[in-house]
Amino acid sequence: MEDNFSKKGVAFLEKADIWIYLAIGVAFIFLLAAAFIFSWLDFFKTVQTAPMKSILVLVSETLLALIILEILGTVINYLKVHTIQLEPFFYIGIIASIRRILSAGTHHPIGMGIDDHAFGQYMWDIGMNAGVIFFLSLALFLFSKKK
Repeated sequence: MEDNFSKKGVAFLEKADIWIYLAIGVAFIFLLAAAFIFSWLDFFKTVQTAPMKSILVLVSETLLALIILEILGTVINYLKVHTIQLEPFFYIGIIASIRRILSAGTHHPIGMGIDDHAFGQYMWDIGMNAGVIFFLSLALFLFSKKK
């Protein structure tokens, strides 16, 4: 009797797991569409007054859409094979670090009269993100060689 109850409980949780992943996937589709559409609307609003900053922000926001797309791909892959792959998270980390470097560039433009402390913080931020990109790329390389 208890064994049958356990089997039914596990079956229920497995189905609930699939439905939750489906709901998350649908939510990511809406988030992806919203991020993409709003980034272009913001670009068209600001491109005339600050073209370089608008371009950097658009690239950064497009990278955010790419991150959401990678996460969506992970959800889809989980629904297909019921395991979470590690490889997409390397890509997500690399893309997020590139995005952070770009956004740091929009907040602290070089040559705009920032003080030494702010410049040091900017360089520290850039260096840390470059290190993250390097080590995640190395990990991705080693992980893909192992496969």
